[in-house]
Amino acid sequence: MNSEITFEQLGLNQPTLKAIKKKGFETPSEIQAKIIPLVLENKHDIIGVSQTGSGKTASFGLPLIQLIKPGNKTPKVIILTPTRELAIQVTKDLESYADLNSIANSKLKEEEKLRFLTIYGGTAMKYQVEKLDKGVDIVVGTPGRVLDLIGKGILNLDRVENFILDEADEMLNMGFIDDIEDIFSYTPKNKKVLLFSATMPDKVKTMSKRYMKNQVIVEVKSKIESKLKIEQNYIMLDLSDKFPTLCKIIDMEESFYGIVFCMTRDSVNEVTSRLKKAGYNTDCIHGDVPQNKRERILADFKESKINILVATDVAARGIDINDLTHVINYSLPKEVESYTHRIGRTGRAGKEGHAISLVTPAQKFMIYDIQEQTNTLINIMDIPTDKDVFNSKVSNIKKDVDSIISSNAHFEYNDLAKDLIKEHGPEKALNALLLKLNRNKKNKANVTRVRLFVAKGKSAGFNKTKLLEFLEEKVGFKINAESIKINGGFSFINVVEEQVEDIIKAFSNGDERSLVERDKINKK
Repeated sequence: MNSEITFEQLGLNQPTLKAIKKKGFETPSEIQAKIIPLVLENKHDIIGVSQTGSGKTASFGLPLIQLIKPGNKTPKVIILTPTRELAIQVTKDLESYADLNSIANSKLKEEEKLRFLTIYGGTAMKYQVEKLDKGVDIVVGTPGRVLDLIGKGILNLDRVENFILDEADEMLNMGFIDDIEDIFSYTPKNKKVLLFSATMPDKVKTMSKRYMKNQVIVEVKSKIESKLKIEQNYIMLDLSDKFPTLCKIIDMEESFYGIVFCMTRDSVNEVTSRLKKAGYNTDCIHGDVPQNKRERILADFKESKINILVATDVAARGIDINDLTHVINYSLPKEVESYTHRIGRTGRAGKEGHAISLVTPAQKFMIYDIQEQTNTLINIMDIPTDKDVFNSKVSNIKKDVDSIISSNAHFEYNDLAKDLIKEHGPEKALNALLLKLNRNKKNKANVTRVRLFVAKGKSAGFNKTKLLEFLEEKVGFKINAESIKINGGFSFINVVEEQVEDIIKAFSNGDERSLVERDKINKK
């Protein structure tokens, strides 16, 4: 944060400054202080290099909202992102700035407000086509779907004034270079090119030289070591100890709210399945999760309906939440930049955060590399013992009791408390209530499950993931499932009893009648 510079000094107009104030921004981040005047000047191609969470979106979004005149038939700005989640997040951020700008500028009519569109695959094209037909000012999208719409003659980039690549390094890592070059060829020669990246590898430099002229490079060095609110630790353990250690870390916290990072989709699925079976409130996102389901899971996570999200690095791009208490590296990333991206999702907005990495002995050198390259200390910690977990729970209970008593909320059950104490005495009554509380937590996983027969199997191209996605798409809600067994022409799936009737009902009509029913041979 640059305390010497204010937003008023950057050249932003009064409606934008009012919007910033309503958004809660106080002073610009370093990347914002350097980039905003350059974008407003509108004379240079710009490369902005800064870590995730440093405010890059606002650095180009705020000045563009001020510069772009609304009411265009075809977009004046095209912003490319590597993932759907990031495209959605960037659009939401830009829309929030524009909405607040409109409120601040009360004279604006509806037709004078900027129109945005997010374009990505994995969802119906109809809505995107309709919006483009009506006219949009700023398009944010993933390269594949953007190119599809260009190829169909639906998206016209002839009048683009600003071509922006967000998370350029990640897009190149994901193999989007050909798509980006194709899209670039459909834009005017006299546009401004803005490239934003968390790192500056050689392939980003090569691309910038090819497509940018009169460029200005703004590089903000990684300052993960200055983020004092993030406590970084690692635990040295055997591979077999990873999952039970993860559970203990979660159980130690009174209100765990975090992301667990894994390297592969298979490991994400495995960890999520084991957490669910153990009774934790969790879900996952990765490349194989359908877009509609992914959006629902992210919405649940942001609203704290689930408190543990298991994810791959790419799928987690674009997740912007200020309240995360933990980032757990279940698997260490291969690159230091990915580590800084991950842990930068906690310790935001002045709140304390914790980053814990689970490291096998063979990976110890990776911790040394991270410490050396980020100039920060990652402390080793022991695997929490059962006694540590118990003591932590006791401490949390004491805090809860103290909080309730101090707020005078404990009188609600006064009569019941008197009856229990009179009948059993204070120590027995309190011990029994604490035991009941502990049993309730332990029994979260011991719900009644029913085995369902599904007349779909391997011969129809189904595996465990695809079968669950097929069922959830039909029923319209997240199925609490485990022990999925796929056979040639049929499958079995265990679901919680409360969901059984709704699932069967969804398959009770037409050609899908009896596609799903209770297992009549072995109910369990």
